[in-house]
Amino acid sequence: VAGSFGSALRTACFKRLGFLPAGFRGRVSPIGNSAIEGAKIFLTSRQARKIAQEIAERCEHVELFSHPDFKEEFYKSIAFPSR
Repeated sequence: VAGSFGSALRTACFKRLGFLPAGFRGRVSPIGNSAIEGAKIFLTSRQARKIAQEIAERCEHVELFSHPDFKEEFYKSIAFPSR
């Protein structure tokens, strides 16, 4: 899971929050900031652009923070570093 979002959430919480089905447990890991690498691939590959367009056409924006209880569950699931 990319970005600070993926790095901040504990992997076990992704299923509880509904982001991943049960079968993905143990097969997911944070990769940090991947935007630059993704941009390089997108800009240099026609096939990558075609795949991105196909995915974009199937996507629907969902404002998670407007759903009841999501914000509370999300904040409980963030893994802050212990001191």
